[in-house]
Amino acid sequence: MITIKEVSEDFLRVRSEIDALDQELAKERRAIQNKAINNGRLMSNLEKTRRKDIGATRQELAEALEVISLVTLERLNGSGGLCYLNQEIERLNDMLMDDLGRLKKIEEYADKTAKVVSGLARAAKQVTKMIT
Repeated sequence: MITIKEVSEDFLRVRSEIDALDQELAKERRAIQNKAINNGRLMSNLEKTRRKDIGATRQELAEALEVISLVTLERLNGSGGLCYLNQEIERLNDMLMDDLGRLKKIEEYADKTAKVVSGLARAAKQVTKMIT
């Protein structure tokens, strides 16, 4: 069974390759425009067509990355590591719920104690007034 780490490494490798290709295409697209500007002319029809083709290819790369992301999610769902991680999260959640229950009881006791202490303070004040 494939691990989360392996799935992640595969995705990062492919994404890096797509990013590198996209950067090269962007650089070529800018170079075409800069060449025309530096030569003091408008872009030729061939240059315009090439820039459009590059733009379309970059869009296809973005769409491919979306598909790869979805496939990666499917692979993660099938990995044993994700099942283990999910079980651990559920276990921790149960522990936190138990802790929350105990904290609520402690809060109730603290409220009761505060009321008792407040009552004792009032009584002590009254006794002090009676003695003095």
